[in-house]
Amino acid sequence: MLARFLEFLFPRADTARLVAQTSAVEFGALLAPRITEHGIPALLPYRHPMVRAVILEAKFHRDPKALALLGAALAEYLGSMAEESAGFEETRFCVVPVPLGPARRRSRGYNQVEEVAKCAGAHFATGMLR
Repeated sequence: MLARFLEFLFPRADTARLVAQTSAVEFGALLAPRITEHGIPALLPYRHPMVRAVILEAKFHRDPKALALLGAALAEYLGSMAEESAGFEETRFCVVPVPLGPARRRSRGYNQVEEVAKCAGAHFATGMLR
């Protein structure tokens, strides 16, 4: 009851509402990895409103559900990559987050890619890029 009253007084942004209504199954169904023209894997269709909402909420608001949804998508992708390379002796993938500038890091307080990698249970390395 209190939550509804607070929601009435302080409505959430459209993106936050969309993330709150998104199920893991529904979001996982959007996973459609492809290689871009620059050779970079793109896991989800950014133009889809649900994907945009999840990314924006993870990036700018550190929304735990949004981070978990992205982490699950990354974990599934990395798992499929590990299966494809099962013939190699040891396969270990490493996520390398692009670092934020010092001012952005201070103002935001976190790097969203590091947070997604943590949620995915993925190995990640900071400090490899400047």
